[in-house]
Amino acid sequence: MASLDTEAASPAALVYRETISLAGGNSGTLIALHGNGGDSHQLKPLLRRLNLPLTAIAPQAPRTLNPHGYLHGDRGFAWYFAHSIGHPEAATFGDCLWQLEQFIYDIHEREGRAGPLFLLGHDQGAVLAVTLAGFVPEYLCGVAVIAGYLPKIQGCSCSPRRMHDLPLLFIHDPDSVESPAQLVRESAKLFAERAASVELVEIAGAHQNPLRADDPLQSWFHRTLRVGPVTSCAIRPADANSG
Repeated sequence: MASLDTEAASPAALVYRETISLAGGNSGTLIALHGNGGDSHQLKPLLRRLNLPLTAIAPQAPRTLNPHGYLHGDRGFAWYFAHSIGHPEAATFGDCLWQLEQFIYDIHEREGRAGPLFLLGHDQGAVLAVTLAGFVPEYLCGVAVIAGYLPKIQGCSCSPRRMHDLPLLFIHDPDSVESPAQLVRESAKLFAERAASVELVEIAGAHQNPLRADDPLQSWFHRTLRVGPVTSCAIRPADANSG
């Protein structure tokens, strides 16, 4: 993929890598959220394979998995810590969710209110992307996730508001123990009930190797980008009475 690659920091205090696509014009912005143990480079091979006409912005999780340098090698970064599968720690999950929400506002302000904005998430980044889809759907034109679902957090509700036909693609890996089928299907069903345009695809091995999801992702992005003027999805009015 022909591109221009730079690294910067946002007002939300997240370091990010920005890749400006030179593939036939730019149709908007894609925020790519890496998985547990990854960094801002983790999804670069997938983004190169997809070759989308979107500026890709990849923020890096703020929590290093090797904080004191005691372990050999680079252990990567985590967005949040978890008590068990599907149950993130409320403090760290809430903190990074707030940071990413502010990051979306920053990018939206920078690109202009008419600029279409998409989310792509993998693993922990997918869980956050799904949650953000329910929190700020009026800022988004589409969300695609690999091994993502709505988490269950004691004392907190991640239930989405009304979605106004927001395109949402769940790619589920049936071989993954860290992305249980029940949580993925429950999440997809809930978003469909809230009027999202939901697709659920199963790709074995996609959690371990996101490149396996390139075909359904590319097809979904191209269909989503072709439906009407891309500026029509940003900004939709929020539904204050749904929750």
